[in-house]
Amino acid sequence: MGERPEYMPPGIAESIENAGDIVKKYANKAIEYARDNIRKRFEEETDNPENNLEYHRRDHTDAVLRRVDAILNTLKASLKEMALGKVAGAFHDTVQNWVETPDANTGVPKRKRFIGDNEKASAEEASAFMNETNKDGIDVFSADDIKQVVEAIMVTVPGFNGKTVIQPGLQKDSPLVVLTIALADLGAAGMDGAEQYLKEGDENFREENLDIARAIENGQSITSDQAETFKQRMIGWTKFQPIFATGRQEMLEQEIAGLTSEQQDAIRSLFNKFPESIKAATDRIAPRENMTFPELAKDMGYAKEPVMAE
Repeated sequence: MGERPEYMPPGIAESIENAGDIVKKYANKAIEYARDNIRKRFEEETDNPENNLEYHRRDHTDAVLRRVDAILNTLKASLKEMALGKVAGAFHDTVQNWVETPDANTGVPKRKRFIGDNEKASAEEASAFMNETNKDGIDVFSADDIKQVVEAIMVTVPGFNGKTVIQPGLQKDSPLVVLTIALADLGAAGMDGAEQYLKEGDENFREENLDIARAIENGQSITSDQAETFKQRMIGWTKFQPIFATGRQEMLEQEIAGLTSEQQDAIRSLFNKFPESIKAATDRIAPRENMTFPELAKDMGYAKEPVMAE
């Protein structure tokens, strides 16, 4: 992401010839502020180590911000839109409250996020940050700016259509910043390609499946039956990844329908990695099926080697 501009304190906007400079600086400050909270909450939590997440951490935020920049630059967005996209991308996952909930069918403990409430709380943090910058008589962000950022974060509230994650809040006439956050949040398969998409998929699995994480992290003695149960769930997840990416590819045209034909073509040129992602996700199914549980755990990114019962 490069070196961030030094924070510009309130009270000196009048000395900036280009009013856009101060908006850009505060947008970069928003990234710094949000990333610091994510680090403290989800990477360095000591009271409850299970709040340290595998997927919803700075890496994901940085990936979203990178995709936001690419989309808005490609669409020749204004400086204000670029700034709002940065603020929304930075704050979109700053709250990740969850509760352990047994699966309705299997009883397996899963990490159930407070979907909707987390996004609302994240949006409130973004709004508070933007309002704070407007103190001392400097109107860096307008009421409409704040509204757009809140809407952009709320559009990431997920739904599921049986094949892939969708964003029910996205409308054909949603502002460009809102559309951008929606596309960027789920953009790995289309924009980044195989390596990033497969990495994010494994991170999501490790974050959600508490029982496997606990067994490996705590050095629990894992029986062959337990290992087989864990493995089948991991293989099931692996088999779903090409389906998920195909679903995202199918959703793209619907999501960009409100853009001009020129803008649609520009987005399609960015989202050209679906075939690569789908192929890579498909190609790794068979090798994983032939792995032992310890081999599969390593391949899926678990930091510790499972302890197998004799």
